Amino acid sequence: NFEKIKNYFDKKLLDKKYNIKSDQKVILFTTQYLQKFHTTHGGFDYDVQILEELINNFGNSDEFKIIVKPHPSENIHIYKTIIDKNNIKNFEIIEENLFELIAISDIVLSVYSYSMMDAICFRKPVIRVIFDNFDPKTLFDEFNGISKCHIKELSNEIKKILFIKQSTSENIDEYEIFIKEQYHIPENNPKLELEKILNS
Repeated sequence: NFEKIKNYFDKKLLDKKYNIKSDQKVILFTTQYLQKFHTTHGGFDYDVQILEELINNFGNSDEFKIIVKPHPSENIHIYKTIIDKNNIKNFEIIEENLFELIAISDIVLSVYSYSMMDAICFRKPVIRVIFDNFDPKTLFDEFNGISKCHIKELSNEIKKILFIKQSTSENIDEYEIFIKEQYHIPENNPKLELEKILNS
């Protein structure tokens, strides 16, 4: 039961571990090698553009905590340089447990990282960021539960989702459908269906 797994993550303890204030909204940005350093991945700088957009709109605001979760083995120097250059205090690059970071987040955003799938399982609001010349097709495209927005609209979309509560609740049913389809969970009595398969 996934609800039992979610309950394993004690938000109060995790907030203390990651220095999250009780009144802060946590934005989790998961990157995917989309920076010029990684030429084998196209040399795009879309993750850098997102970071700069977040800094311009949420930098040094006590209302928000922004966590940048790099992809494993990704070079994080450019992210650290940008944050330090702007003297930003409420942004942090964290390479620890992804599931803990999703558990404490209020919203998750990425270009095409599969961390969005994990966030859906946690019933977290998700934004997939697109660009003028870069909108790769993903398994999320036919799913109405994820917000898909251009980087120019990113800050407005984040605020709309965080501060208009019904937008999240409206997506819960969509999340349930998506999870069942992706993991092939039967609509009714999955335990019985599994037993039939194992005994056939």
